[in-house]
Amino acid sequence: MSQTGFRRLVWIFWGLIAVGHLARLPVELHAAGGTLELLPLLGRFLWTIFPLIFSAIGALIVTRQAQNPIGWLLLVPAGIMVILGPIEAHINSLTAAPPPTFLNFFLLWLSNTGWLLLIFPLILVTLLFPTGRPPSPRWRWLMWAIIALPVLFICLTFFVEEIGPLEDGWRIANPLGFVSAEWLETYFVPVWLISLAAVTILAAASLLVRYRRSGHAVRQQIKWLLYAGGIFTVYYVPLLFMNDELMSSLFGELFDLILILVILNFPLAIGIAILRYRLYDIDLIIRRTVVYTVVTAVLAVVYFGSVVLLQQLTEQLTGGQSPLAIVLSTLTIAALFSPLRRRVQEGVDRRFFRQKYDARQVLAQFAHTARDEVSLESLRGTLREVVQQTVQPRSVQIWLQQDEQLQP
Repeated sequence: MSQTGFRRLVWIFWGLIAVGHLARLPVELHAAGGTLELLPLLGRFLWTIFPLIFSAIGALIVTRQAQNPIGWLLLVPAGIMVILGPIEAHINSLTAAPPPTFLNFFLLWLSNTGWLLLIFPLILVTLLFPTGRPPSPRWRWLMWAIIALPVLFICLTFFVEEIGPLEDGWRIANPLGFVSAEWLETYFVPVWLISLAAVTILAAASLLVRYRRSGHAVRQQIKWLLYAGGIFTVYYVPLLFMNDELMSSLFGELFDLILILVILNFPLAIGIAILRYRLYDIDLIIRRTVVYTVVTAVLAVVYFGSVVLLQQLTEQLTGGQSPLAIVLSTLTIAALFSPLRRRVQEGVDRRFFRQKYDARQVLAQFAHTARDEVSLESLRGTLREVVQQTVQPRSVQIWLQQDEQLQP
């Protein structure tokens, strides 16, 4: 098959995935209860189309780098979701156990095991990113372990005696079953979950190993994925320690919307890193994100702390609350923003971007020296040293153009 025909076939496959997901969009919007509120509708819409973004990035990688399996690994979850969507909708509509036919068992088994084909390709992406191969031949066993775990689970659960929805409810008998469901839940599932956690941690550790052993370009690619993972961790991990009431009071309808946008960072980061588009801007993005996150957190603490203190002070002086506390706190935040941002940026550069920080200091020193220097030869030597320290080129040549009008 020619390269053009292969690309067309890939995009046709993506088109089928897109049609399958977009066909579910009216159903998802109807499931929102007919509400016309913007945030619930937007959340439903994004939950429906975000697999299209995963698959579009995967198709783009496949057409550009067919030998890289990461593109196919991004296409698999989106394709599986097209199949699982109608099956889960059918099962959720059942209020009682259907007849124990092989077709009903097969659909229920697909619904219960399909999630494996959603998460394990992403674990493989972590191990193979960005080259499509493990960091070294010693890591190949982990790749086969990641493949073997879902295969073992799928094959074993296919022969379980009884099966039902993931939530507690009805169950149906398996015509081919001989594995006890009690044994599966008591002995196999705990060991399997521990193995799943182990391979996930090792896959993440492989990124750090690859980062240490790779050159500058691969390190920049890995930074993109780590950046997306860092945003997801900062947003999602604190939610594990919150109850539903606290989450509702903090986020409200924004929770699902923000979560989708955070998850979308992964395919976008993978696509940018592998396709090498604006690859070297990642240091600036990380730097700005860290600086503004720290500044926002500090200002939030100062704002709420000052509001509480000033409210207590005004209550003691006037016997009631006053909007003056909010006004003064807002003015304080406005006055602190610029100097705090400069201090935080300087600290972040000094701690995490030392080379750029030193280069900026050298350039500042050169600007101060050049202002008072009158000797051209001395200025030329200083300029050569500054270029060597900041840019570190292989060679330096200085070309000076003489103004003919100044010649005698």
